[in-house]
Amino acid sequence: MSFLKGAMDKVLSNDTVVDKGAEFIFKKYDKDNSGQLSAAEIEAALRECLVYLGHDADLPDDKIQMLVSKYDKDGDQSISQAEFTQLVHQASGHAKKTGGGEEEKK
Repeated sequence: MSFLKGAMDKVLSNDTVVDKGAEFIFKKYDKDNSGQLSAAEIEAALRECLVYLGHDADLPDDKIQMLVSKYDKDGDQSISQAEFTQLVHQASGHAKKTGGGEEEKK
């Protein structure tokens, strides 16, 4: 039971790290305080957030566009902070971790 609790605590703390990182980066790029990131801001913000979370930011442009389209519910080419946070969670699942990837087994 303690193993399960420890695993759940780790998952919750990782989610919290992603949430806080996404919030910090979103606010940095939302220069007009509109509560929205434009299409031009989304890609740069997402890439910076992935690096901040220790991931490789070299997601292909088409993958980023697919993710943005998924979270841009009204198709206005902008997303809210909540949508951005969901986008970061999804993208971090697709991005490779940097420095410390899985080593080859011999």
